[in-house]
Amino acid sequence: MAEAAFDVPRKLYRVPEVARSLGLSASQVYELISEGAIRSVTVGRARRVSGAAIDEFIRGREQAQRQPA
Repeated sequence: MAEAAFDVPRKLYRVPEVARSLGLSASQVYELISEGAIRSVTVGRARRVSGAAIDEFIRGREQAQRQPA
């Protein structure tokens, strides 16, 4: 009998995936990571971003736009 397939939610995303989801270039995402605007982790030599970090980045940008200058 075949093993049952399980849908496991993704925890980490590659930079190009993050870029597509935010409508940015990969270079822009790497820049935001280096500035600390998007949190990330290194796995070996690969940079990964959590879904929570993407959501935090969006919330932070929304809050910054709501505050008067």
